[in-house]
Amino acid sequence: MMNSPAPPGVGASCVRKRLPHHTCDACRQVCPVQAITFTVNAVMLDDASCIRCGHCLFACPVDALENLNAAERKYRDASLVAPFSTLAAGVDELLMWHIQYTIRAVELNIDEYPAWALAVAALNIRLKALNEPLWQIIPPVSGRVNVFRRHLLRFNEERARSARVKASQRLRRNVWQAYGEHQLSLNESLCILCGACERICEEKAITFTEKEMVLSSSSCTGCNNCAIACPTKAIKTQAKVGNCEVVSVSYSQRICSGCQREFPTLNPDDKQCPICQRHEFGMR
Repeated sequence: MMNSPAPPGVGASCVRKRLPHHTCDACRQVCPVQAITFTVNAVMLDDASCIRCGHCLFACPVDALENLNAAERKYRDASLVAPFSTLAAGVDELLMWHIQYTIRAVELNIDEYPAWALAVAALNIRLKALNEPLWQIIPPVSGRVNVFRRHLLRFNEERARSARVKASQRLRRNVWQAYGEHQLSLNESLCILCGACERICEEKAITFTEKEMVLSSSSCTGCNNCAIACPTKAIKTQAKVGNCEVVSVSYSQRICSGCQREFPTLNPDDKQCPICQRHEFGMR
C-alpha cells in the first residue's frame, strides 16, 4: 500500500515562526486562492484550497514552504511553449527559467493567454533593471495543412521537454551578485552596534569586523529579520532592484565611564555604553 504524499505546509524556517512579531506576508500576497492564513501563533496552508500553483514558493524569502513543487512546464530550445496554465507564472518563477534554462521567449497567442503576456511584460521590467536580455513573445506556428507540415508539427512537439525550475531567492542572489533586489539602510544615530542583526541574518548580508559594520545588498532576500530583531529600529530593508550597494560603517571602541567595560560606538564622543545610558541613577 502506497503512502499518501505529505500535505503542503509551512516549515520551521518561516520568519513568522522564528519571530512572533514578524509581519511578513509574502506568501499570502501571491496566493490566488487565499489558501494561506496567519494567526497569532501559527501559519497555516489549507491543503483543500491549495491549487499547487507554486507561487508562494517563489515569494518566500527563506524557502519555508514544504511539500510543494513549482509547476511543470514545457519548453523547446529557448522558448516556453504550450500548453500554458490559465494562471500565468509569476515574475519570480520566470526569472528562474531565465537563469536555469536560458529561456528568452514564450511561444503563445496573446489573445488566448493575455495573463501570460502581462507576466512577460512585468518580467522584462525586472530584467531591464538587471541589465539582462529581454524576453520576446513569439506567435505559434499555425495553418499547417499538408503531410509534411503535419510531420513537422509532430517533430516540434516531440522536441518539447518538460521541466520545473528551482524556487529559491537564495539561488537567484548567488547568480546576480552584482545586483540587489533588496537594499539595506542603517540609521547611524539609532544603531547601538549590539549585533542582533548579524546574528539573525542567515544570508550573511550583515557582518561585523573589528572596526566596521558591513551591509551588502547582494545577498539580501528581503526577509526583514534584521529590522524585526533590531531593538532600536535602526536598520531597514526596501524592495529595490539595482546595483548592489555595500555600506561600510566604521566604529571605534571606548571604555564606559559607568561600568568600566569596553563598548563599540559610532560616536567617538560617547562616554557611556548604551546600557548605562539607559539606566537612571547609575543602577547598571
